Amino acid sequence: MLGSSSKGELTGEAMANLQTALARASPLLDMRTAAAFTTRHLRSSTSMPLSEFAHRTGELPPPPCDVIVLAEPGELEASLARLEGSKWRVVAALASTDALWEAAEELGATAVGTESRRLWEPSPHLPRVVDEIERLCGVPHSDPQHRLRALDLGCGRGRDAVYLAARGCWEVRL
Repeated sequence: MLGSSSKGELTGEAMANLQTALARASPLLDMRTAAAFTTRHLRSSTSMPLSEFAHRTGELPPPPCDVIVLAEPGELEASLARLEGSKWRVVAALASTDALWEAAEELGATAVGTESRRLWEPSPHLPRVVDEIERLCGVPHSDPQHRLRALDLGCGRGRDAVYLAARGCWEVRL
């Protein structure tokens, strides 16, 4: 098992995984509860509790993709099993232990709160054209009375609809 030794020290393999997690641009999936994530998490990680994973795979980048997993020691194997056989490759696994958090804090790699890294992106074309559409329509982002409307047909996972709605000046229908 990855994590700490009986002396409470971070094992060499766990330290290497922590350093890999911090150095790579690979998505870091924090599969602990939302409450645990809010209390303390690694910077640039994404909260995706194990209990919600099956319903949230649409938030992951398209496979094949390397991912890093962080979970409670008793749930690490179950978390890894969820990804086993998928097109996402686990390149590092971290057990949430006191030793891991002490090492992460020494490296300045911890954060507190609910802010979670967004892993998905809208279709590549949308970000290139949306500013121009908004400019041509003359719709200010701060005016809720004048909103642009979008109908997302065949929306798949709904990433484009969420992207537009998050901009603040779009009313999106699915």
